[in-house]
Amino acid sequence: MIAYLSEHFRYDTMNSWNRATSYAARVKLSYLSFPSAEIRNRAYDLLQCEEAFEAVHYLIQEFAEDHGWRWQVGFNGRSSGYLVLYEGNRESSGYKSRCSRCGQLNYQTATAENRKCGKCGSDARYNIENHTRVVTYPGRGVDMERDYGDWSIDSLRSRVKLVMEFDQLVEDCSTAFINFCKNHVAEEVTVSVPTKVTRAKEL
Repeated sequence: MIAYLSEHFRYDTMNSWNRATSYAARVKLSYLSFPSAEIRNRAYDLLQCEEAFEAVHYLIQEFAEDHGWRWQVGFNGRSSGYLVLYEGNRESSGYKSRCSRCGQLNYQTATAENRKCGKCGSDARYNIENHTRVVTYPGRGVDMERDYGDWSIDSLRSRVKLVMEFDQLVEDCSTAFINFCKNHVAEEVTVSVPTKVTRAKEL
């Protein structure tokens, strides 16, 4: 167990100058095992498509939810070529009300005299309780300075279980992306975006 943890690949949790690292995995396309060169080449084009990562993001969120958001996984590196295990949590957001019309959150409590939304102007704010947000601590290193030899057997087993689950997540994410590339090609399309303009109108 000590060998597995101490020899596991690690990467920066923020930037190299921060010198904080955690358990990580290389997920650059050059490290993935594609079934053919054609699909590998197709993958480079699909990197620009958000749809190619929908399943990957779902798996990453599922991992975080399963660990109560205490452990999260995110991409890092200049080209997002690494998946890194981060510490995180859920904490109170401080929001006390929400607009039922536009969904805008507000730090003020809604009252009978003041229910106006600061965004859409509707008198539709209602009070909410225990609203939380997900936080991630990318500046923290994980097990950097620790001597595994001083850990109890239970602590080692717990950490090995976590890191093995991380490794499995990486495999699942890689498989999901490769499967997407097997069945899709990148295609450039022209999208018309509605734009508001001001014009003169004859009276």
